[in-house]
Amino acid sequence: MAKKSKIDWNRLLQKAKKGDRESKNELCEKIRVRLWTNLQYSVKGEPKQVLEDILHDCVETFLDKLNVVRSNPHLYADKILWNKIGDFLRSRRGPREVPIGSEAGQDSSRQQVLTEKDSEIADPHGDFTVNLDAVELLEHIFSAIKKMDAFCQAYFMARLENLHPDEVMKLMTEIDPNMKRAAFYVRVLRCRRKLRRLLKTYLEER
Repeated sequence: MAKKSKIDWNRLLQKAKKGDRESKNELCEKIRVRLWTNLQYSVKGEPKQVLEDILHDCVETFLDKLNVVRSNPHLYADKILWNKIGDFLRSRRGPREVPIGSEAGQDSSRQQVLTEKDSEIADPHGDFTVNLDAVELLEHIFSAIKKMDAFCQAYFMARLENLHPDEVMKLMTEIDPNMKRAAFYVRVLRCRRKLRRLLKTYLEER
């Protein structure tokens, strides 16, 4: 079985910034495919048009910022996506709850609401991205996630959609075919520890 060819993101970026229209179009298309995959895993239960609008907004923002991107344009685009997803989810929240992953047509009583226990956040092995209990805590979570690298951002946004870690790993290996299971879980553990550190002050004040 043939391996997927690795994308030379930096080569495409430099050629696109020099005015090579073909490279710019190729970069844009590869970014679009990458973001669409992540978007489908991160925001579920919404009409396709909503997802396409978010994607279009992300790609436009990426192209507007193209000249300031120095390297790794795919990671830069990932950060744009997580910011847009965060904005979208906050805009969808009610006065006291933030429904995530609700299926179209379901009533609000069946929507999944983020309600997380502090003890689970403190546990490096705990499932601490299911049901976060307060909008305030959720906002702190999103703020912390934005400060992390692209891998951690992708992992936590997927987990907020209740994807099992194995499903998240499958997504990650589609993005990076060289990702190994052991390396994936080591990086996940580091992401969890970093999240706890970023939330430590807030949780101690509660």
